[in-house]
Amino acid sequence: MNTDGIIPLSPHLDCVGPLARTAQDTALLLDPILVRAKHEPRLSSACKSSSQTQKFKLGLPREFFFDMISAEVLNIFHAALHSLCSLGAEIENVSMPLLEETEDAGNQIAWPEATQYHEQAEWFPARAAEYGEDVRSRLEMGTKVSATAYLEALELREKFIQQVHLVMADAGVDALVVPTTRSRPHSLTKKPHA
Repeated sequence: MNTDGIIPLSPHLDCVGPLARTAQDTALLLDPILVRAKHEPRLSSACKSSSQTQKFKLGLPREFFFDMISAEVLNIFHAALHSLCSLGAEIENVSMPLLEETEDAGNQIAWPEATQYHEQAEWFPARAAEYGEDVRSRLEMGTKVSATAYLEALELREKFIQQVHLVMADAGVDALVVPTTRSRPHSLTKKPHA
C-alpha cells in the first residue's frame, strides 16, 4: 500500500513533475527527478546559461483543447501566449494525430489501473459506500474494462507518444503549449465574504 499519501490515478498516465512560479524554479525542482545521459547538463545550469540567448519555439495544437474551454480560460491563455511571445518565444500551429482517440483510450487505461490500486489497498469494493459517486462509478467501470480493450489502449498510447515526438521534431518545436483546464477553479472564482 502507498504510504506517502499520494494515490495514483494510473501508473501509465500519471507523471511526476513539480509546479512552480517560474521556469527556473521548476528546473531546480525537476533536476533531482530526471534521469540523464552521461554528459547531459543539469536543467538549472542550462536555464541560467541559455535564458538570455535561446529562443523557444512552442507548438500550439489546433485540435481538441480549444473546443471545450471557457471564454475566461481562453482569454487567460491568449494573454499567456502574448507574454511568451513578448519574451521571444515563437508559436507554431501543429496538428496532433490521434488526439481525439486518446480520451477513450485514457479511460480504458486509467479506470482499471485505479480500480486495481483501490482493490490492492482493500478499500474497494469493501468500502465502496465511502466513496463519492463520481469516483465509485469510475472504479466500477474499471472492473468492466476487458483485457483486450486495456491492451489496445496501451498500444494507442504508444502510437500517440510516437506521433507527438514526430510532430514536434517535424515542426522544430521545443515544447507544446496548451490550456491545462477547461474552467477556472471554483475556489478562485468565488468572491470573498463581506
